[in-house]
Amino acid sequence: MTSVEEGKLNQIRTLRTDGISFADEACAQDFSGYQFYECTFSHVTFSGRLSGILFADVIFDHCDFSNCDMEEAVFRRVQMKGCRLTGSQLIRASFQDVSIRSCRCDYANFSASKWLRAELNDSMFSESAFTMVKFRDVSVSECSFRNVEFFDSPLSGIDFSTSDISGFSVRPEDLRGCIMNTEQAAACAVLLGIRVV
Repeated sequence: MTSVEEGKLNQIRTLRTDGISFADEACAQDFSGYQFYECTFSHVTFSGRLSGILFADVIFDHCDFSNCDMEEAVFRRVQMKGCRLTGSQLIRASFQDVSIRSCRCDYANFSASKWLRAELNDSMFSESAFTMVKFRDVSVSECSFRNVEFFDSPLSGIDFSTSDISGFSVRPEDLRGCIMNTEQAAACAVLLGIRVV
């Protein structure tokens, strides 16, 4: 990958960018509809609109997307490590072959998003919204889903046994086929009106 000098991300004007590394900068540009292929972002703060943006074969290392509008964004073969997406709007976003590790995704809105072959590890999704979300082949390990809303989002095949799901909201039918530990199952039984003795 080609390296660029600090601050050059704000100078991007072409809709497609390939094979460039960006580091240690803040970007307020509106990148709606832009495409980034095989790029690396390290310690980059985004504050501009990112609606409909495409990231393919991209690595994000300790980047900040807090409160960004990323509606209908596409993340394809993307790795995120140590990133912050607190309060981000990811409505109708698409996540395919994505790894999210040690990230903060609390208070984010993932409504109507689609997840295919994703790995979520050691990350915080507390207080986030997952309404009408489609999950397929999603692996979850040691994440926090405290007070998360899972409405109309079938959770079949997702293993929550190592994660914190306390206080989460979910329809009984959407729990079918998910995996929980004994303590989690007992807590869900109470939510479903089942008396455990």
